[in-house]
Amino acid sequence: MKTVLNKSLNSNAKEFTVLGASRLGTFAMPGFMEEWHRERIKKKIFMRIIFDNKKEIKENVLKNINLLKYSEYRFMPINLESAGGTLIYGNKVILRSWTKEPFSIVIESEEMANNQRKYFEELWKIAKKH
Repeated sequence: MKTVLNKSLNSNAKEFTVLGASRLGTFAMPGFMEEWHRERIKKKIFMRIIFDNKKEIKENVLKNINLLKYSEYRFMPINLESAGGTLIYGNKVILRSWTKEPFSIVIESEEMANNQRKYFEELWKIAKKH
């Protein structure tokens, strides 16, 4: 997971889109996600995030708002909780699982990345602003 996420920071991407974020990464890998976000902000990689729509997640987002500089976020239009999430950038789709032993799957496909981006954009339109 760390290798995959660090590679994303060195990809020359200008934007990351994240679907199904739950903030579980901050608990699964304490310290790492905070440092990842600091590096993302330093590199000025803009991020749009659709978080799961749960009270605990909203509270956690507000508590860690400094890690969301240089980003925009919304919440799913339905109550949903996910132990994973999808990160999309360039021609890559990263499926992340924040289970007991976090892991990720990288799909390198322009077609898949574009399809996932379309899905993200449609959800973004109906997602709830904070």
